[in-house]
Amino acid sequence: MKNEIRRLLEAPYNDKIHTTPVLKKPMNLYKGCIDTKMRNSIGVKPLWDMLQRIGGWPMVQRNWTAENYSWHNTYYYLRSRFGSNYILEITIDVNSKDTTSKALHIDSPNFGMGAKELGNPNGDRDTRRLVAAYKTYIRDAANILNFEGISQEEIDKDIDDMFWFESQMAEGTSSNEDRQSQYEEMTIRQLQDQFPGVKWKQLFKKIFKYAKTNIYDSDLVIMQDSKYYRQLPSILRSTPKRVIANYFAWRLVLYYGDFTTDEFADIYFNYQKVSEGLRSQEKVWEFCYETVDDYFDYALGRLYVDNQFNSQAIGDIKRLIRQVKNAVGDDLNQQNWMDLQTKRKAIEKTCNVSCFLPWFMHCFHFLQNKMNKHLVNIDLNSRLSGPAIVNAFNYFDLNYIQFPAGILQPPFYTYKAPASINFGAIANTIGHEVIHAFDDEGKQYDKDGNLKNWWTEETENKYNGKAECFVDQYNRYRDSLTGLNINGINTQGENIADNGGLRVAYKAYKNYINKYGKQRDKLLPGRMSKYTSEQLFFISFASIWCENNRKESMRETIQYGQHCPSRFRVIGTLVNMVEFADAFKCPVDSKMNPRNKCLLW
Repeated sequence: MKNEIRRLLEAPYNDKIHTTPVLKKPMNLYKGCIDTKMRNSIGVKPLWDMLQRIGGWPMVQRNWTAENYSWHNTYYYLRSRFGSNYILEITIDVNSKDTTSKALHIDSPNFGMGAKELGNPNGDRDTRRLVAAYKTYIRDAANILNFEGISQEEIDKDIDDMFWFESQMAEGTSSNEDRQSQYEEMTIRQLQDQFPGVKWKQLFKKIFKYAKTNIYDSDLVIMQDSKYYRQLPSILRSTPKRVIANYFAWRLVLYYGDFTTDEFADIYFNYQKVSEGLRSQEKVWEFCYETVDDYFDYALGRLYVDNQFNSQAIGDIKRLIRQVKNAVGDDLNQQNWMDLQTKRKAIEKTCNVSCFLPWFMHCFHFLQNKMNKHLVNIDLNSRLSGPAIVNAFNYFDLNYIQFPAGILQPPFYTYKAPASINFGAIANTIGHEVIHAFDDEGKQYDKDGNLKNWWTEETENKYNGKAECFVDQYNRYRDSLTGLNINGINTQGENIADNGGLRVAYKAYKNYINKYGKQRDKLLPGRMSKYTSEQLFFISFASIWCENNRKESMRETIQYGQHCPSRFRVIGTLVNMVEFADAFKCPVDSKMNPRNKCLLW
């Protein structure tokens, strides 16, 4: 898909494409980005100018003074101008308990590198190697901007102080396991009383002053990492202004540096060799494509849908969604561990799921200033992803499932392929997203997307016991490449959706065969002709997760991801399906057919 969109972005002048107003800005951005000669001639001046607007970068400025420096003002400037959330993460999002309104959300921020490594920089060998590469990257970036000849010793001292500051913040964040249960509602006044280290109301007023909306002490705030914000004030008080200023400047350089010159791109690649295990540098067009997609995802989606998307797939995907939802309803009806009250509400939630297919570019209002929507009734559709992406999404607080146009291509969907192939791939993906509504997090939301407990105590206890089986199962998986074990708690939701999604997709497939007969499902020719339709269903499922992992990316997935590495997504799901064992005649107690299986949906 990327190559197809690239061809359109780089195509000679075409009235249909180049005169479409919504496509002009992304196409101009792409053309400017791939012109590396122009970028190199401009150099780092735009980046340097940005740094001066936030008070400079002390480690490369000899006469920097802390006298008038305010980190509050720096945060405000970066947050309001660039949407940056360094040190604090403040966002506007749905009020989870009333999805017709918005609330301020306060969370711990992301950092320049992984929080686990920052919080324990002297950990294992891989961690120490990554920390060293991160510091080298900072040093190389500082040297590019070291116009005043600051000594390397002085720069290294500033880097060490800044790293200590960042590591202290990272150490104060909650673990992924703890964060899943954190949700604290309070007013702005209560926020100020409980977390006095930040001038919250003053900060909110500055950030949202252009929204022309008043900020009141009674406005709702949702705190999502109280542990971090209880420790942050003491960290800020004990840290010199110079160190905090260096940190803000570094985060700006980290984000925008490789938009400037080849020299910046090269030092970033040196870091990626260690952090991601890259062996070759990202091509310029790929970097520019991703940049454009970050800012104009719906515009790229328009380009893709108008010129490349097979509209005949629309009928197929709508039928598959309907068939899978029916299978989920059947599955819920057959769950004898659920009491009637909870079962009825679960079925009602399934019926109420909206499946959003954003292929008809009906709205491009995302280009307007998002702050104008501050704390007013939310346009739910404005939160959805653009069409040109290979993924699918479940928005718990909307009870929405989204299937972008980009996923309707091989290996997820193949037009006119045998039913077994598409049911094993795209129908499985649909099932995965629907079942997310009943995973450990999705189950907390009702049919309208509100955070509300609709489970009886008895049924919820039974649910938790069944879900614990998956936690224990995936905890036992150990990755040979990194030597790390899968975290069954962090990946619980995705594992439940993987298992339940494939199960309901298989049920939908069997319903299809029972209705239309085997003659509607062809086998594959050649070397694949030896496989039955049932076997092809499971092969199709496994094939969508084929990948070649590097050790570094595998480590990041295991430590921070909500998904298991693909190998364990496939094995962990198939070992729990009797239908798979029957299709491939796996003996009981063999590796792929254990006697004891986990079953929820």
